[in-house]
Amino acid sequence: MSTQEENAKNHGSHKHASHNHGSHKRRRRMRHLVSLILSFLLALCITSFLVLVGCKVGIFNTSVLLSQLNKTNYYENISNAIRENVGDIIRPTGLPDSVLEGVIDDDRVYLDVKATIEASLENKEYHADMTYLEQTFTNNIDAYIKKEHKLSNASTQAGLKKLLNEIKAEYIRLLDFPFIKYFVKYQAMYDKIFLPAAGGLLVVIIVLCFALIKMQRWAHRGIRYISYATLASVIMTGILPLIIQLSGAYKRINISPKYLYNLLVGVISSDLTVFLYLSLGCILAFAGEMAVIKILKDRAVEH
Repeated sequence: MSTQEENAKNHGSHKHASHNHGSHKRRRRMRHLVSLILSFLLALCITSFLVLVGCKVGIFNTSVLLSQLNKTNYYENISNAIRENVGDIIRPTGLPDSVLEGVIDDDRVYLDVKATIEASLENKEYHADMTYLEQTFTNNIDAYIKKEHKLSNASTQAGLKKLLNEIKAEYIRLLDFPFIKYFVKYQAMYDKIFLPAAGGLLVVIIVLCFALIKMQRWAHRGIRYISYATLASVIMTGILPLIIQLSGAYKRINISPKYLYNLLVGVISSDLTVFLYLSLGCILAFAGEMAVIKILKDRAVEH
């Protein structure tokens, strides 16, 4: 073979190798770009899934609401509010506070408030038994009239009956928990979409993870893209709740009375904590992915 032919052959070989190298580089760039896009979509899916779970476990969780009722002394505060408002009702009449002694019973208020809320959560109505309140108030009035030697006539009885009805109306009014009907309504709506939405997202997450791993020559590279998505989900899920929790912005809501404010603040704080725990779970998952990547990478190097 002549020198000219040999040079031409070598030139062709170099050109072919250069073409293969360039083609491989383009494919690798394209694979990297597609992997980043899939990783971004995976991050959105994981974040959406965590938000769905967070709302289910926190915002629309009846147990959270009921636990905060106890933690914020809601029942005791309602009892005190009833006692104070009923006192305001009788003072203009000139009757002494002694006529209200034993009328508002803390244990009965607790049971009535609890029963009212539980009934509302089941879309039912609860009617408090007013017998004890009526008898106690009537007995106190009779004792007061007898002690003070007051005269009782039809007009007096009519006035006392009207006064008793006002007391009963105030008692029933304060038993009612504001916003509970809206909570039940939106909880029912959320429950209908939760399983289909969460299930669908979970399937997509699994498919994306599988695709990212299969697209790479080495499994640890695919898991690295999954770890990117996990870390992004930590940021998207946890940063905002963390900022709100640390700044205490939710404590600046303007709502009264005080016992209702304390309850809502307690519920919001509990909900934020749920999202922070979910973010912590993602951080642990990210740490686990890093460990798996190292193990698989070391195995690849050995082979």
